[in-house]
Amino acid sequence: MNGLLHLLFLGALASCTGDATPTSDSDTDPGDADSGGAELPWGQESLDFVTENLVATFEGAWTLSELDATDTPVEAMTWTDVAVGSNPRIEDDRALVDVQNDMDGGTWTHSMEFNEGVMIEEDGSMGAYFIDIDGAVTFMTETSPGTWTYQEELTSNDLSMMTNVTQDNLITGWKQSTKVITHPDGVERHDVSAVTHVEYEGEDGPQTVEFTSLVGHHQRVD
Repeated sequence: MNGLLHLLFLGALASCTGDATPTSDSDTDPGDADSGGAELPWGQESLDFVTENLVATFEGAWTLSELDATDTPVEAMTWTDVAVGSNPRIEDDRALVDVQNDMDGGTWTHSMEFNEGVMIEEDGSMGAYFIDIDGAVTFMTETSPGTWTYQEELTSNDLSMMTNVTQDNLITGWKQSTKVITHPDGVERHDVSAVTHVEYEGEDGPQTVEFTSLVGHHQRVD
């Protein structure tokens, strides 16, 4: 069960990102508005970003799907979670927070701790957004205002959710997660989906399947 929990948890992580854009305007000194034109300390822009956006509590609900023997997506499990960010700080070239995520599937519970934040460039400006789970780092890209994506290769855990697919017959595959931030009634909400694409060698030749493997949301409650 731990491998599966890790898989579904990774898909849900994309919804924890804050509402601001982790990039700096190279034409504007970030110190101008905040300190009368004085330059901010190195990394302060990134530290302010994670403090404002990630020191928060998010509650979510999720559904994970798998492929059955006919390559039809079917519901595998549902769960709710609470993610709490705390302890904003700078470590080397990263501004980050600690995140505690508690998951409840009704008949099971699971907790994970990880780090989330932004890289700090050499000039002190904000760089790429990242999620760090036990040293495995995923970088996310804002493709348009309020929309974030990241793509990853299929893992053994992903393949375990597909009846007909194994490491031996896999041709190629990937999973792309997308998060869209909205503010219904003034409440910050992150809607997340993951699309899995897989090509494998079946009994009747190469097969291609693409399906929505994860849907869910996080809503800020503090």
